[in-house]
Parts: sequence; C-alpha cells; structure tokens
Amino acid sequence: MNNSGIIYTGMQYSAMLIILAGLTSIPTDPFESAMIDGANRWQTLTKITLPLLRPTIFTAVLLRLIDVMKTFDIIYSMTQGGPGFATETMNILSFRQAFEFMQFGQSGATLVLFFFVVMAIAALTIKLKSKTEVDF
Repeated sequence: MNNSGIIYTGMQYSAMLIILAGLTSIPTDPFESAMIDGANRWQTLTKITLPLLRPTIFTAVLLRLIDVMKTFDIIYSMTQGGPGFATETMNILSFRQAFEFMQFGQSGATLVLFFFVVMAIAALTIKLKSKTEVDF
C-alpha cells in the first residue's frame, strides 16, 4: 500500500502545527500584565498574541508557499496541466518541455528561473519577517 497520499494530505497541516508550537512558546507574563491593566480579549489578541506570533506565522507561510509552488504530482495526475493551460505550473511546463517536446535546455532554463522566483519570494518574506519582529 502506498502511503504517499497520506503524507501529501498531511503537509497542509504543517503550518497549523508550526503556529500551534509558536502559541505554546509565548510566555504568560504579557497576558497576565494585560489582564491586570484591563485589556479585553481583542486587545490581547491584536497587541500581544499576534505581534509575538508574527515571526512564527511568517515562517509557516514561507514553508507552505514553497510547498505549494513545487506541487507537481497531484496536478499532473489529475489534469496534466489542462484544460488548455489552466492548471499548468512552472513544474509541469518544464516537464512537458523536457519529455514531450525534447527541449531539455529550455526545460532546465525554466527550472532555474523557477528557482530564482522561489528564492526571491523567500528573501522577500524573510525581509518582511525581520522588519516586523517584536522584542520582548
């Protein structure tokens, strides 16, 4: 029995596990101080929880974004990039260039471009993460 489907469907929950781990790592001192100061739940969420979770959320979004961008198997097995080119990703385009049209150089160039797109998105996300970190 092939368990790759179980592993694939479980990948979508990895972001939730990362955020849950971030929630459990937040110290209780700021929440106690906010309760003493009279903050309500919305203020506690927006002023304490989300700023302290922002680096964790950025990490989860980055990992999930990279995971989504490299998706190939489920799209190719269901639609093969169709109808037309509606579900064709850069991975499927590169696969078709290499193995349907025998244009291996163009396929390799497409994958290099894809690598730089993923790296640019990752660098942008990391830069945004470093700007929004909260010192506690």
